[in-house]
Amino acid sequence: MLAYPLFQLLAHIPTIWGLVLVQGIGAGILTLYTGVICSILSEMFPTNVRYTALSTSYGFAVAIFGGFAPTIAQYLVKMTGDPVSPAYYVMAAGLVSFIAVLFVRERAYDEVLA
Repeated sequence: MLAYPLFQLLAHIPTIWGLVLVQGIGAGILTLYTGVICSILSEMFPTNVRYTALSTSYGFAVAIFGGFAPTIAQYLVKMTGDPVSPAYYVMAAGLVSFIAVLFVRERAYDEVLA
């Protein structure tokens, strides 16, 4: 949800130093979840299909949502005239991710009980 303030900051400081500042803050935020993402993603699938399911689903998600992100950002800026509008796409993706995280369950107990 901090995408909007970061885009606002970059819009107010449209220099290389503004970009470095926004990227630095974004990288700091990124570290808060990248440390656990591997274990969370692997927990989403049963052991017998884990690698195939994880690589396929992650690959498609990155290709679709990340690959089309520049096109969607350009479209949003063009349609709204607001240079900060790509932040809405980032925030929507964050909301969808948050909802998805609520449905992740611990599989270690399933495998011990099986």
